[in-house]
Amino acid sequence: MLLFTSNNASCISSEASGATTASPDAAILFVPIIGEVVDIDLKSNFLTVLEKCTREYFTVSTNQGTSFKKGKEVIALRDIKVGDKAIFQHKQINNTSVALTVNVMAEYTPTTCAATPEVIGHECIAALEATMDGGFHTEDIITIQTDQGQKELILLISSFAGSGNGSLVALLRRPNGCDIVLSTDGRGIKAKFKKGSIYPSLYTYYSKGADEETGAMLVKDVTYYWNGNQYEDVTFKKRMAKGKTLNQKALQLSRQGRIEDAIRIWQQIEKEPDITNAEVLNNLGFSYYTLGKKTKDTKHYSDDPMDTKPTNFTHYDLAYFYLQSALEKDPLRWQALLNMGDLEYEENDFIWALKRYNNLLKLKPDYKHSDVIKRRIEELKRQPEEISAEVVVTKYRSGEKDITYTRLDNKNILRQGYYKSGKLRFREKIVDGYENGEYSSWFENGQLSVAGQNRMGKGLGKYIYYKPDGRISQVLVFKEDGTSVDVTKEYVK
Repeated sequence: MLLFTSNNASCISSEASGATTASPDAAILFVPIIGEVVDIDLKSNFLTVLEKCTREYFTVSTNQGTSFKKGKEVIALRDIKVGDKAIFQHKQINNTSVALTVNVMAEYTPTTCAATPEVIGHECIAALEATMDGGFHTEDIITIQTDQGQKELILLISSFAGSGNGSLVALLRRPNGCDIVLSTDGRGIKAKFKKGSIYPSLYTYYSKGADEETGAMLVKDVTYYWNGNQYEDVTFKKRMAKGKTLNQKALQLSRQGRIEDAIRIWQQIEKEPDITNAEVLNNLGFSYYTLGKKTKDTKHYSDDPMDTKPTNFTHYDLAYFYLQSALEKDPLRWQALLNMGDLEYEENDFIWALKRYNNLLKLKPDYKHSDVIKRRIEELKRQPEEISAEVVVTKYRSGEKDITYTRLDNKNILRQGYYKSGKLRFREKIVDGYENGEYSSWFENGQLSVAGQNRMGKGLGKYIYYKPDGRISQVLVFKEDGTSVDVTKEYVK
């Protein structure tokens, strides 16, 4: 049931994809957290972090709109390990810190902890909050003298790891405000004045991946010029038009059964991140899934989970990677939700497949095969079918046991997660595809990390989060409407 999408298909725009996060009026953007992961709660989608600068513990929640990355690789919450170093951009929504981006790093970056209001000004923080996720460090501040007075050009960059790209932003701060004048992807940005110019040109570069033979990182330089209102890459429109033409050519080849040739064309587009949209990524994911079925590739996981060369991934690894990337680009891309749901359906990952399918029907209730999806949803709710039967879901890429589903009776399923060592990580009950009843999770040393109750897939009542030493980290009370109240002060003196 996986499918391609073309430019003629119904497509949610990149502007619309931002609707999954709270508006500026409903949320407050906080300084990003840089620290070490000390606890992961897959049930409630919470992370506990030991912050690098303050050495304080922070607990942040994640949701479908949270972006997870490790270098260039798009990952999921379940791929993050205790001990990972990461930068977390978050917002405060209904008294809960919600992570917008989680970028895992090989090592801490040598830059300052964050671009704070004290460094770049409250007006520029507000400008970032209004349109972007944030999580930036200050690269440079350049003074510009104009007829209207002095201005400052502030260059920011978000964290990245390995050969991946971060976000590059240029802000223009005036005496009475601040505007975003450039937003793109890359690894570096610098300003250089030309003789006689008031505004400098901006020189950026981004990673195009690694050379297949030498492993060296391939980069591309892009220069932006001031057009009177903002910075502009004069080649963008031409490159975007070329990308659309290549996408149509690849679609035509795939319909002819020349999938490998189509993939090579889509990968040409992918080498330029600023013109690679969710449609291209979805089509790549579908193509690799199709190749896996065609070649009867039943080995779904790579031998070496640390191997980052795409040539050593299985077809199913790459299908997962590109479909996840498509959903990161556009969480409302219903075609990618359908394809990811089908992939997880085949992997027996019941809960994730159910969530994808349910979200698909919410986004596109008129989908022509909605009757098939509804039957699958009912089927997934009944899995495993036999009492005492156990289904094992292995961890993406590494092949280790990650989650088990065990049928307790006609109504209840026990869902348990495990650490690499085999020790229990979390336990909960599933009823009709939803988390219901008591939920508990543990640190790898056996210390309780989270205790709470769920109803129909949502927290209800008191949830207590513990630190590795047994002390209470946070206490939230979840209400019927899905909101929560932080009552930690009542328990921590």
